[in-house]
Amino acid sequence: MAVALRASIFLMPIWLATPVLACSVCGYASEESRSAFILTTALLSFAPLTFIAAIVWYLKKKSS
Repeated sequence: MAVALRASIFLMPIWLATPVLACSVCGYASEESRSAFILTTALLSFAPLTFIAAIVWYLKKKSS
């Protein structure tokens, strides 16, 4: 019983998942929105790396 319950809980997201369809005009309606999308993608990609580098730099500076 416990194994079946655990398996059901583990597989429930797979059974209940439905595909999410994006709007066809949300992506690249104009050059401005395309540029904004690329800029925000770059920002959100590099922000965590910058934060981690700043923490490492701070800890190195504090320890010396």
